Amino acid sequence: MSVGEAAKVYEFWSKPAARKVMADYKLLRFGTDEQQALTARRARVPITWPSSDRGTKKHARMASRGAGVSEQTRGVETGQRRTRESYFHEVCFMYAGLLDIAPSGSLREHVLHSYIDFLKNSEVERGSPPEWYLEVSRLMNGATDATSAKSVA
Repeated sequence: MSVGEAAKVYEFWSKPAARKVMADYKLLRFGTDEQQALTARRARVPITWPSSDRGTKKHARMASRGAGVSEQTRGVETGQRRTRESYFHEVCFMYAGLLDIAPSGSLREHVLHSYIDFLKNSEVERGSPPEWYLEVSRLMNGATDATSAKSVA
């Protein structure tokens, strides 16, 4: 008895250009090695780039660069043994992470609009609606959580 072919596994961030995108994201999210060490000494847990540094011009420049990272992934190594769904989830992961750390204002709005455009124009909506809906649902739940957290604060 056969149940079909074996599952195909794609390791995210495995291609050189994708690894570069992830390295840039980690720098934006967690800061340099020195910043991580300083944060670890202060909080004992290296969670994210210190929030006190997030409003600086340097961080804003890095965040702007990071917003472009998600857009760059659209052309990164498509067709090299990865499915459109795995690519879709990689890009959604990046957008969600950027939304999580983007400061309020025009940069955050730009990331959000880019993310929504990516979702609206994705072939995954037609080819694999449950996977598309999973990412849309994550965005909606995250946006709702962020809105309610801001209104409480």
